[in-house]
Amino acid sequence: EWVLFFKGSGEHQRLHREERRRRQRSKRDSPYTAQSQKSRQEDLTERILGFVQEQAFNPELSLELLGDEFSLSPYYISRFIAEQTGDNLKSYITRFRLEEAKRLLEDTDLPIQEIVNQIGYLDTSSFIRKFKRETGETPGEFRAGKERSNKNGRS
Repeated sequence: EWVLFFKGSGEHQRLHREERRRRQRSKRDSPYTAQSQKSRQEDLTERILGFVQEQAFNPELSLELLGDEFSLSPYYISRFIAEQTGDNLKSYITRFRLEEAKRLLEDTDLPIQEIVNQIGYLDTSSFIRKFKRETGETPGEFRAGKERSNKNGRS
């Protein structure tokens, strides 16, 4: 009897083929079809980008932190964010931070140093250079221009 199940026996090969077919049917009929894989991808996108947006003002935010949070490699996270946003993580965070800085410059009277700290930058000079590179004006010039346009709009 035992001889039938030795590797190479016809019965063993038949059982192996049946098991392979069963697994293939199971994969095909599984809840993890292409549609559910797409929804899992969308769920991961939502979770990762949501986390990045929640943590965007944390100066410690990095690929390593994201990898630890989601149990994925930093390399995978980097590629994933680039595919989803068209930007690398650093550019995505910078864009997010600069939009918040613009909002704070327009809507508050907070000193620039305080805004810089709130949006996650450690060095004011570095932030001012980056802000000017992206907008064409310093944060002070940006705020003054918005104040002028608000006064002119109210008159």
